[in-house]
Amino acid sequence: MKYLLTVTIALLYSLQAAAQDYNILQYGAVNDTTRLSTTAINKAVEACYGRGGGRVVIPAGNFKSGTIILKNNVELHLERGATLYASVNPQDFPQQPRPAYRSQKDPGGWFALIYAAGANNIAITGSGVIDGQGARQQPRHAQPDGDRDGRPRNILFISCNNITVKEVSMYNAGIWNQHYLDCEDVMVDGIKVYNHANRNNDGIDIDGCRRFVLSNSIIDSDDDAIVLKSTGKAGCEDVVINNCITSSFTNAIKCGTESTGGFKRITISNCVVKPSKSKLPPIWGRTNIGITGISLEIVDGGTMEGVNVNNIVIEGTECPVYVRLGNRGRPYMEGISTPAPGIMRDVQLSNITAYNAGNYCSSITGVPGALIENISLNNIHIINRTAVKAGDYIRDALQVPEDEKGYPEPTTWKNLPSSGLFIRHVKNIRLSDVTFEQLNPADARIPLIGVDIEHLFLHNVHYSNNQDKLPAQWVGVTEHATTTTKGLKDYYNDYFPIGVSVSPRNVSGGDTTLILQQFNSLTTENVLKFGSVHPEEQRYNWDGADTIISFAQAHHLKVRGHTLCWHQQTPAWLFVDRKGAPVSKEVLLQRLKEHIFTVMQRYRGKIYAWDVVNEAISDDSTQFLRNSPWYRICGEEFIEKAFIYAHEADPDAILFYNDYNTEHPEKRERIYRLLKKLLDNKVPVQGIGLQAHWNLTDPAQKELIATIERFRALGLQVQITELDISVLPPKSQRDSAWLAQPDAYTPQLEQQQAAQYTSVFNVFRQYKGVLTGVTFWNVSDKYTWLDRTPSAQGRKNYPLLFDSRLRPKKAYYAITEF
Repeated sequence: MKYLLTVTIALLYSLQAAAQDYNILQYGAVNDTTRLSTTAINKAVEACYGRGGGRVVIPAGNFKSGTIILKNNVELHLERGATLYASVNPQDFPQQPRPAYRSQKDPGGWFALIYAAGANNIAITGSGVIDGQGARQQPRHAQPDGDRDGRPRNILFISCNNITVKEVSMYNAGIWNQHYLDCEDVMVDGIKVYNHANRNNDGIDIDGCRRFVLSNSIIDSDDDAIVLKSTGKAGCEDVVINNCITSSFTNAIKCGTESTGGFKRITISNCVVKPSKSKLPPIWGRTNIGITGISLEIVDGGTMEGVNVNNIVIEGTECPVYVRLGNRGRPYMEGISTPAPGIMRDVQLSNITAYNAGNYCSSITGVPGALIENISLNNIHIINRTAVKAGDYIRDALQVPEDEKGYPEPTTWKNLPSSGLFIRHVKNIRLSDVTFEQLNPADARIPLIGVDIEHLFLHNVHYSNNQDKLPAQWVGVTEHATTTTKGLKDYYNDYFPIGVSVSPRNVSGGDTTLILQQFNSLTTENVLKFGSVHPEEQRYNWDGADTIISFAQAHHLKVRGHTLCWHQQTPAWLFVDRKGAPVSKEVLLQRLKEHIFTVMQRYRGKIYAWDVVNEAISDDSTQFLRNSPWYRICGEEFIEKAFIYAHEADPDAILFYNDYNTEHPEKRERIYRLLKKLLDNKVPVQGIGLQAHWNLTDPAQKELIATIERFRALGLQVQITELDISVLPPKSQRDSAWLAQPDAYTPQLEQQQAAQYTSVFNVFRQYKGVLTGVTFWNVSDKYTWLDRTPSAQGRKNYPLLFDSRLRPKKAYYAITEF
């Protein structure tokens, strides 16, 4: 930046040093738009150039001209009241010799009102006006590409150095208003552009230039307003765009589409994008409010890196931000190979407010095999005014066409499944302090969607006025992604930890993002059950548990151990001797002790709580304890001993008795009786785990309250240890009519489930301080244990807060909006 300022000062000084003026009237120019002054103006330029440079002055008046060719050290100065009109006769704009620098625009030839090639130290200044007489400029030859049909630009500088364009106003070009191709050390400052008169009416095209500053300017155009391009080998490098007001019927500020040489170290800051003043219908543009505010595109090869967009206000465009790495693969000239997909990395978008955004949501998308890398969005607020109805957009994020060869513009997809931001094929993306606000809550879409993302970080991402819609959807977000977006753990931070049971698969794959976002406690679902961790008398299997514990330690998560003593998933060897006969009570208790000590001491200090004894109470109301091998060999004593051994193995661990159907009055009383007896005998039991495998109607609030109150009276901690709410009815209610129904998660079932989750969580919050944890039994519906039970009868269950694609369900919002 310091270098750019030095160049600018030196440039102005050098022009001012050659102070002699050359008034075009002295060379035969006439203040008459019916007569050409082309020859006179070019004579003045030649005279100025021949004497070492100075100013060619266009005084107040109206002058018409064909091509003016600037040369070294010449400043074209338009005084206040001066208007330079372009001729509308194509013959007055001879085709310029093809320059040494090759460009994708070569086939159309080079035609301009003000032209320079290979010149040094040139300028256009003053308070006057350049009028290209836009609509009257017609193609001189047919071309498939509309911007290569021979219409003249207002300004065309090719391979020039040390350029100043300052304070002039420019209107109505035949095509692009200004085109700077392969130029260096350029300052454009304080200009005004209004370009709504012809096709391809860009405001300013910065094409393969180095060290270019555009500042303090107002640009309003039918086509792209401020656009950086690379139509040849040279890239745009060290470009600063600052303090500009832009309007466009197409794209307000854009890098692309041509990207051969790429874009490096580009800064766009302190700019306003607002609706055009033009009341005319769009000519080349698509909409009067504009398609995009900011567009960053690499589609013809090339590299974009080091782009910083900061402090931008965008009003009313259809799509505020469009970032696209595509694979159009258009060579910049014939005879060269098709470019490979380019590279886009190290892009920062910050302090952007976009309001009254339209239907085409913002997007950041690469293509398969070519990911956008290292992009951050910080302090972004997108306010969407639209209300796209169901059926008027692409419903499934996985069905959005790649269209990697197509023209890069959000109109390609029309209405995406998200209303705020759609992200796809990206590696390392960070959203921090980002808000998506929906002015019209009738919009049926999800605000934020991501597909195929490696490493995602979210911090303070908010969704305003989203009602009951999902705020975000993630599909194919890989492991190692981290996020601090507000989740269940944050909503319930002042109440109790929110946990989830996990397998090694959950903490080694695509579930990690969701786990870290939502939960602050893990339960070992199966890996520490006796049969998993100690399958043979002389062999322990630590792999699964170590994986989970290591993940928890790395991310500072609490861990509950499940379970030390249970009648199921316990190996047969435990209960028999080498001859297959039942072992004695003494042998079985010794084996239990050795197992508890070995497991608990391995994870001492890493597992804060244990389900010591699981489901010892019988389901038969005529019996007290379950008729398990533990009971048949040891009687009731195994329960007491298990707690004693566990306390000896880890005195700091919180020890729980864990069971199901605890809300059923008869079973609740037997559990109460067991726990009271243990406490009376000074057995170190400290908590009761309510498994909470519930359904749409059970439990009722009053029974849940009665259960918590009953165990609270014993002075025990109460935890919800295995929460899920089945959408299948109890077996007693499964008649032939139910069996005939399709296996589907209907909107009615989803609403009923949300209501039941709301009911139980309303109770949970009432018992803050008594209830010391709530754990869900697995992460999502994809792996729920209920699908594997005989009671499922082959049907899919949907008992959790997240569906099989890790999308939050209505129940999630039901328990977080309180």
